[in-house]
Amino acid sequence: MCPNVRLMTVGYADPGPYDARFIVDDFAVTIVPGLEAPPFRATLPYSEDFDSNLGQYWQSKSGTWATQSVEYRGETTSGIYGVSVIDFLDLLPSNLAFDATLRVDSSGSRPYAYMVFDYQNTSNFKIIQFQANTDRIVFGHYNNGTSELSEDVLPAVLPYNTDLSVTIELDGDKATLLDDAGSELLSHTYGGDPLNDGELGLGNWWSITFFDDIRVIQTDLPGDMNRDGLVNLGDSSLIVQALVDRTAYDAAYPSVNADDIGDVDGSGNFDLGDLSAFAALFGSGTASASASAIQAASIQALVKSAINGSSSGPGLGGSSLVHDSTGIGDQKAHRVQVLDRDDLLSASSGSSRRDAGPLDDEVFDKLAILVASSSTPADAADQALLELLEESFM
Repeated sequence: MCPNVRLMTVGYADPGPYDARFIVDDFAVTIVPGLEAPPFRATLPYSEDFDSNLGQYWQSKSGTWATQSVEYRGETTSGIYGVSVIDFLDLLPSNLAFDATLRVDSSGSRPYAYMVFDYQNTSNFKIIQFQANTDRIVFGHYNNGTSELSEDVLPAVLPYNTDLSVTIELDGDKATLLDDAGSELLSHTYGGDPLNDGELGLGNWWSITFFDDIRVIQTDLPGDMNRDGLVNLGDSSLIVQALVDRTAYDAAYPSVNADDIGDVDGSGNFDLGDLSAFAALFGSGTASASASAIQAASIQALVKSAINGSSSGPGLGGSSLVHDSTGIGDQKAHRVQVLDRDDLLSASSGSSRRDAGPLDDEVFDKLAILVASSSTPADAADQALLELLEESFM
């Protein structure tokens, strides 16, 4: 017997003998940080630049596919189409974006590059086809092995041996080609057939094509304000910006509908209540504390914006946060009496404060709830703001 044997491996461990008999005792498996095996199938958000020349989640279905010089190369000849798909662990969401950079080599009788979606088998899948020899882009469908192309065609200059970065979005049964600003260039609806129950991939026909910079993300995650397929603290400042300065947010993220993505609490509206719901996503611990601090600071920004009358638009319910008392009926017209950080910090007598106009009860109820929900005020200003709200508006 050989005591105290340690085997370190990434992947499978097998204590079985080879052409021998032996006894194993006290067998244990320990995961060592830094040696974890990668997931055996792809998950979202997914990205691949082929820099490692692995392409480990790709499965060739037809044609010849291989990583080459930090790209993914596909080759087909004699009128054969080629397809390689991403092997995802889970069913794809119904709303997703699929990015790729593609290049068509000048050789080949039909130099076409494809982005493939809803792949079922070698005879049934859907495509967007980039035709380098005819300079046009068209959606289509391989139906039982027969190519069926849409009548809607986008004329486009597609020079040989030149990289082209493209994004398609899948939404239910609709596929859309987008430009860099997120605007629609071309779309096609596939008659009620959901596009997420098959596989995503790349393809070509009678050509040599190169692909790189693949990215697949879900596009309808509540709170994913920067559209990276994740909801994390990186989105916190952006959800505040979308509420306070919608014009600036829309300019920075033209392809994101803040009214939909920002509705974290599922109320059907993008409003102040979504800040609290966003912070709650992080539970307890460091992330929660950070979210609470950001949340408290956000309240200050919102109040100051309201005081100065600069916050308006759909992010705050479609009307200015500051409004005139005329026409509000029996609703009390609360008055804000603080203008800047110094006033927040003092928050004592009214001598240093001046009226800035009425705000409605609903807004200040939400403000009070949000400030009170922060477990630890970010600084003395937050506590002063809470006291001020309790004193003046509750």
